[in-house]
Amino acid sequence: TNVVYSTYLDVLVEFVRWLLVHDYDVRLVIGDSADLPVVQEFKSLLKQRSVTHEEGRVIDEPVGSVDDLLKQLGATDLVVATRFHNVLLSLVLDKPVLAISFHHKCSSLMRQMGLSEYCQDINYINAQELIEQFCDLEKNAERLRPLIKQKTVAFRKALDNQYAEILNKISNSASSS
Repeated sequence: TNVVYSTYLDVLVEFVRWLLVHDYDVRLVIGDSADLPVVQEFKSLLKQRSVTHEEGRVIDEPVGSVDDLLKQLGATDLVVATRFHNVLLSLVLDKPVLAISFHHKCSSLMRQMGLSEYCQDINYINAQELIEQFCDLEKNAERLRPLIKQKTVAFRKALDNQYAEILNKISNSASSS
């Protein structure tokens, strides 16, 4: 709804203000071309709310391919993401992630990764809680990286096994026709 969207942008403006005041650089990563107008609106809100920063502190580079997306995610230390595939790809890159979930699949992924405490429902998003979760994520990042890697490897093996089984069934079905 419009209220959720407005609240989401308001919270992100406050969060980015906090990040900049505390000497963090911010990279806006576009996970979907449909998000371009959202980023423009967000940047406009930053200006309207007098969130000032030095040139280069808020990085907004175009993403034209999956390679671009992976490079940008790879250039981060911590990721705060709303798009499911940005959360997923960050985890695949062993990046600690704070997810803003607008769909149960994102919440489910974070739960399966053992990262539920770093997931916030977009319908109840809160700037202070986001800041607290971010601080906690940063404090625990080095402890979380090997856990993220371990879970990712296990899920990749399970997925490989699942695809092998499916392809084997398709192959057997095709050869018996």
